[in-house]
Amino acid sequence: MCSSSKKANSILGCIKSVASRSREVTIPLYSALVRSHLECWVNFWTSQYKKKKDMDILDHVQQRTIKIMKGLQHLSYESLNEVSLFSLEKRSLGGGGEGEGEENKELIRLLQ
Repeated sequence: MCSSSKKANSILGCIKSVASRSREVTIPLYSALVRSHLECWVNFWTSQYKKKKDMDILDHVQQRTIKIMKGLQHLSYESLNEVSLFSLEKRSLGGGGEGEGEENKELIRLLQ
């Protein structure tokens, strides 16, 4: 397991311990703490993490996030990728970080 996924999993464990697992609490915490940490490593995907296994490890952190949030358990990981909030691979291909607030709004709209 790469060091970035260990750190992200540790942060996710702290988020999991929060009494409220509502979307309104978990999504902003995930976006600010876990996702920002993972995005630091996305730039290295094309050079260092060419192995599918390494990308899958980082994606697994995001899948764990879905499992801890109330109301998201019934949605597939792929359906969340459609709103781009959980697509780190898209960022590695040049998606950038602009418009993330719009992505959060779209995810919340999808979940309602």
